[in-house]
Amino acid sequence: MRTLTAHSQPPTAAGRLIWSTVGVATVIGLAIPITFLIAKAGAAGSGQPFQVMPTRTVTITQPVTSLSVESYGAPIQVTAGHVHRVTVTEAIDYAGKDGTAPAVTSTVADGRLTLSAPACADTNCDVGFSVTVPSGVSVTAGSEEATSPSPVPRERP
Repeated sequence: MRTLTAHSQPPTAAGRLIWSTVGVATVIGLAIPITFLIAKAGAAGSGQPFQVMPTRTVTITQPVTSLSVESYGAPIQVTAGHVHRVTVTEAIDYAGKDGTAPAVTSTVADGRLTLSAPACADTNCDVGFSVTVPSGVSVTAGSEEATSPSPVPRERP
């Protein structure tokens, strides 16, 4: 069996300089991204808390022949089914100073159901709708400024 021995020569000045430079570069290379992530996590958003209102479901008891929805930026989903009444599920995202969610309106006039949250037109909030309607109901839906009429897909038996 062979015996190995280590030489006890002190490191050269060039070796110390290289390892010192590598160590400093590693510390800087880790410190900058970590500092950035910590600063970004502490300053997220505009400083105003953004709140999400729990989902609410409403059943419309009046007869509905057409639907108009304005979501102010949030998704709209309309589904036709074998139902006799319209059901509306709504969710509001808002940044309220006083913690009060904006009101969502649902009105029926001459068979036309109109869903909207007028306060969201001028404030920092979005309202999304998921609506189930009887087959044959015509739909007009808009999200922010884009409004387009769209046929309701029919449920297949």
